[in-house]
Order: sequence, then structure tokens, then C-alpha cells
Amino acid sequence: MTPPGLAARHDGAGDHRSPFTGSDVCAAAALPLASGGRTVWFDQDVWDFGDVEGLAAYLRQCDTRLDFTAITDRRWQLVAKEYIYARLAPADPVVAVMPGAYRVPLTLASCGNRLAEVATWLNWLTGQRITSLGQVTQDHCDRYLIERRRRKDTAGTVIGALEDASLRLPAAVVIELAGYGELFTTDRYADGFTPWRGRTSSRVAGVRYGGENKTPPLDPKLLQPLLAAAFYLTETLGPHLAGLRQAVRQDRLAHQELRSTWATLEELHSVLGRHIDTGEPLRTLGNAHIRARLTSGWAPDDPLLPVSFTALANTAGARRLGPGVAAEGRPAVLAVLDRVGTARPWGRGAAEVAAADGTAAIPWTMPLDTGEICDLTGLVRTACLIITAMITGMRRCEKRAELRSMQHSAHRTIRESAGQSGRARDGRFVIRGSA
Repeated sequence: MTPPGLAARHDGAGDHRSPFTGSDVCAAAALPLASGGRTVWFDQDVWDFGDVEGLAAYLRQCDTRLDFTAITDRRWQLVAKEYIYARLAPADPVVAVMPGAYRVPLTLASCGNRLAEVATWLNWLTGQRITSLGQVTQDHCDRYLIERRRRKDTAGTVIGALEDASLRLPAAVVIELAGYGELFTTDRYADGFTPWRGRTSSRVAGVRYGGENKTPPLDPKLLQPLLAAAFYLTETLGPHLAGLRQAVRQDRLAHQELRSTWATLEELHSVLGRHIDTGEPLRTLGNAHIRARLTSGWAPDDPLLPVSFTALANTAGARRLGPGVAAEGRPAVLAVLDRVGTARPWGRGAAEVAAADGTAAIPWTMPLDTGEICDLTGLVRTACLIITAMITGMRRCEKRAELRSMQHSAHRTIRESAGQSGRARDGRFVIRGSA
């Protein structure tokens, strides 16, 4: 279906009318749309493929948008559209008859990379006061590649040089604009001009294939202990860590149910009495909160420096101790501290597991604060990435995407469960320490 206001495609009307005017890009490229999704029309200045089904999980939202307005010359925006269209939809009847056209469609990610390179090349030409592609010479191509080799920081300062392999795509784009020139409606290279006289982009960039990889294989003496540690973290510690994180989430949910009024001195004494009766240590703060107390003026040798007063108030059913209660109750807290001591709140009485060397049964963790749980979670996550990479050969972006997908699925499950109980609004439970 042609959108309103756009004439039928391929009608040949006028010298400056693209053969692809009015084309449905998704249909031409065989990209299926989600139910009710919007297609992409050739004449749009921004091609948004966000409603296409089956895209790679690692693609970000910005990777599904091809923005041709990054090219400053309006005529060359159309050149870029026609070029990218031909690479996305090589089976289009106009493209298919070209003897030099590529026959395999590019992915959206590859087209996005090519569009970025096209914009860089064409905008560089504009900066060189080139007003027509017919003015491009081999000297321009050589100078552009020299400029493109310079590696710059965000401020534009040259900080090094790119490797040869990084120049293959820029060279390929400059070359391919010659190969697809007969498609271009508004501008093209001069007849007979082919950058670098028909050499491939790999040869132009100086890339040599074959032989050993630049990055040598990891020595088995390093790989085997790495994998052994990763499997120990995921198989032995992982299930216990998952249970501990669930306990932290439940504690956070329970904290939302606490009353907003302050705990009284009488309630503090009652909580301290329970600690004496049970022998349970007072809850200690995480390192970040201890540093915050020191910054605010607490004495480093104060015995109550690591004690969490918020935890005492929470046990009393309130979120905070009342004004002056901490000062008034200080002698009582000191007395209990001498009796029961302090400990980190999570992982007390941890279940025993086999040690990594198999020689003994040991608790799977020492007591942790919430910050240390986050750190341990990061270690187990890294172990998952290592195992996944070794077993599947997945690239880093693919591993990140799969983990994001699993995380979103978990959040969805938590959100649905929390919604049924009416205790959470968004399902995002971030582990944080309390003071």
C-alpha cells in the first residue's frame, strides 16, 4: 500500500524522481512487522524499524533508526537513501538487474554502520567545498582515508591512529558509491571513475586475511582454572545467592509496610531486650554508611559507629528512631553491644557447601551487608558470561542482550507477583543498605 500523497513507485516520472519513491522499505527488504506496527517508507528522512519483528536482541533502540538528516547536503541524503535501500533490498527489480550489485541483504546493524560512514564521507566532501560527486577524484579518496585513520577523542583531538581493519568499512563505502552510481537520481561520481582503480576495500586498507589471529588462544593453564572458578561460583554459590537476594527483596518489601511514625525510647528498650534474650548480634552498617558517618563528624573510635539504628527502629515496626531517642538510648545500646556484639545482616548461619578444592565443608558465605551482596552478584554474573562465551562463542553484545532479556523476564515475574499482593508498583527492587 502506498501512503497518502506519494505517487506509485517506479513510474519514471521526471528526471529527479527516485526509482524507489513511494516504496515500502520493510516489504522490499522482507522485514516482517509486528501486529499493528508501522512500516518504513523510502521518502521518510528517518527510517524507524522499531516495529519490525525478529530483530537481534542486542540491538538498542537507536540501532533500529537510520537518520539520513545527519548528511548536510539534501541531494546527498537521497543518494544515501538509494544506496542503503539497495543494500537492504537486493531483490528489488531495479537493483537485481545491476551486474555489480551485492545479492545478499545487509542487516539493519550493518546498514546503520554504513550510513554512518556515508554521512562521514559526504560531510567531509562538503567541508572540502565539493558541491558534486562528479568532482571527486582519487586525491580526495586518499586524503579522506588519511583523515579517517586519525583516532580522536570527544573533543576532536588526535590521540592515535586506527588499525588497518578499522579502515576497511570507510573504504568500502567510498568504493560502493561508485558501484551503485547508476541508481542515484541527484548525483553520482563521474563516468568511469572508480576509487582506487577497482581494488578491494581490504587491499586499500591494508588488511591481510589468513594465518593466525592477532589475539592468541588462551593458554589452557589459565583457561582451566578460570572455568573451574566460574562453574564453582555459578553451580555451588549461585543458588544460595539467589535465595539470599530474594530475602533482601522481601525485607525491602516489608520495609515499605512500616509505619511512618518514629520509634519511641520504650520500643528501643524492648528491641534491645530481645537481642539480649536471643543473643542475636546488632546489625552493622555497610562500609559506605560508615564512611558517611565519619564524614558527618562521628569519632572513628566510637563503639557505636558501625551499629545500625535504623535496623533497631525497623525491628520496632518503625522506619526511624524518634528525635533524641538514639542519644537517650545510647547507654542501653552500648550495654547490649558489649553482650551480643555486631554482625552483618545477611548470610548469618549460612548453609555449608563443599570447598572449591573439595577438602572440607564450609559455610557458603560469611555474613554480608547489602553492598557486598551486590558485589558478589556481579562476580557470579561475570562467571555466567565467561561460561557462556566459552561454550557458545557468543559475542559480548549478544551476551549482554540475553542477560537483559532474562533480567526483564525476571522483573516481569516479580512485578506480576507483587501486583497480586499489592505491595509494589514497578517491580524494580534495588538492593541498598540502610543506616
